[in-house]
Amino acid sequence: MSGAYIFDVEGTLIDCVAANLKCWDETLRSFGVSAPSKQLRLLSGMDGNEMVATLAPGLDKQARKKILSAQGERYRAHYLPGVRPYCRPAQSLHGHQGARRTHRARHRLSIR
Repeated sequence: MSGAYIFDVEGTLIDCVAANLKCWDETLRSFGVSAPSKQLRLLSGMDGNEMVATLAPGLDKQARKKILSAQGERYRAHYLPGVRPYCRPAQSLHGHQGARRTHRARHRLSIR
């Protein structure tokens, strides 16, 4: 049996780009890191740890980890409840055997 996976990368299946950018901005500012919105948009979709290292290269691994944790908590608490799919993934994938939604760290949709 062949398989395929769909990984949502900000805005592919779920309308989350604006919420994610706003959350990052708030979180970074709470840690004293200033990043222009244009720069955040350019880095959108990048791995969070890499993004923080790019925006604040002087931060050590532990400081980046705190920011990532705070961003995830803030996003889940304040933003995730409001994001909406562009379409209904199950309907879009109709006919693909094994399509299912998984609730892991980043709320992925997988096809098996």
